[in-house]
Amino acid sequence: MMFNEDSRVKIPALLHLTRLGYSYLSLKGAKIDEASNIFPELFSSSLQAINPDATTDDIDRLHKKISLLLGNEDLGKVFYELLTATSGVKLIDFENFDRNSFHVVTELTYKNGDEEFRPDITLLINGMPLAFIEVKKPNNREGVLAERRQVLTEMDLVAFEVLCDAVADYRLARDQRGDRLVTHSSKGSQMLDRLMRWAVFALTN
Repeated sequence: MMFNEDSRVKIPALLHLTRLGYSYLSLKGAKIDEASNIFPELFSSSLQAINPDATTDDIDRLHKKISLLLGNEDLGKVFYELLTATSGVKLIDFENFDRNSFHVVTELTYKNGDEEFRPDITLLINGMPLAFIEVKKPNNREGVLAERRQVLTEMDLVAFEVLCDAVADYRLARDQRGDRLVTHSSKGSQMLDRLMRWAVFALTN
């Protein structure tokens, strides 16, 4: 029998997750919203179970809202607030956690423009992909470090794009309305400029 990353690490990890209560879900024939990677049927049935008073239209509107929020360049801040909200239609039942649905899938592709990312294992809660796991063979230090660099690079690229937009917005506002708009003093504006330059340097070095 040949041993590879799947047999040595991925399959044991999947077995452990099933023991923890996750159900394995094959991607073959699965319906997936490519804009959000949400599994619509799971999402709808799971949210109906934890929100018995919610209508199908309520859940559909929430799904569309999430898809729009994921396009925000806020590193997921607004989505996190929606995820942890205690009013309205709940995305996760934190008080009765066992009422939520838990699934695990493998090789789920994430797309962002021309870029693609396919983690080894993705964890779904109520049909939403909320965590991923990269598995590596034991004693594969270089493989682990390479994967870490890839994840950090992708995170840095997102953060850098957000920062660039913030810098552009700040400079446009400053040019249009003057320093007083932001800091009420030219000295404060110069300090903010230096902070922005430092942040760009930190992300690109």
